[in-house]
Order: sequence, then structure tokens, then C-alpha cells
Amino acid sequence: KACSFIFLTICYPCFVIWVLLQSFFILST
Repeated sequence: KACSFIFLTICYPCFVIWVLLQSFFILST
């Protein structure tokens, strides 16, 4: 359970931000 908690609180938000940045750069070029 600790791994899932760490994933949901740290890895998932970072992943979402990364995807948003990627799509932003793709759209802006």
C-alpha cells in the first residue's frame, strides 16, 4: 500500500504535468 500511496501522491501528478508540458510544446510548435 505504501508504494501505491507514493505513486498516487508523487509519480502520478508528475506524470500528468509531464504529459501536459509535452502536449503544450507539441501544440506551440
